[in-house]
Amino acid sequence: MKNSVKRTVAVVLLIAISLSCFTVASAASGDEYYSRVIKNLDMSSTEMTKNRANRVTIAALILLEAIMKDDDGMDMYDRVKATGTCYIARYGSCIDVYYPVSGSKYLNLFLTPSTGKIKNYGYGSYNGGSSQYSYTKLTMSDVWSDFSELIEMIYDD
Repeated sequence: MKNSVKRTVAVVLLIAISLSCFTVASAASGDEYYSRVIKNLDMSSTEMTKNRANRVTIAALILLEAIMKDDDGMDMYDRVKATGTCYIARYGSCIDVYYPVSGSKYLNLFLTPSTGKIKNYGYGSYNGGSSQYSYTKLTMSDVWSDFSELIEMIYDD
């Protein structure tokens, strides 16, 4: 992750934590989480997905925010695989991400950057998405690496 992106994410995360701006929701499909962190990044979906490094970082940040805000976030954390392939696509002004879980299933999270809304579409199959959108493959080891870096920026000095 680039240092400037890391610093921006760290500052926004620290501000959000200090203001206690977290919304908690349950783990059911269809739940929505609001991320002041992502909203305050003030980046478009195009900027968030313009290169591989940004795609990995935003996939990690979406997952981190969903886990932090979900009533059963540790179950979500435990279910998402450490290995395998994650799929991400930009849908106009939104971003769609599929994270691998067991049994050929995926956790589907959908982000609207302008509002910071993350919609949880639950656990299901990845079907390659709509034919008009191109999904990019990311390795989960890269996503988890950035996930860990985000945690370290927040909690370690």
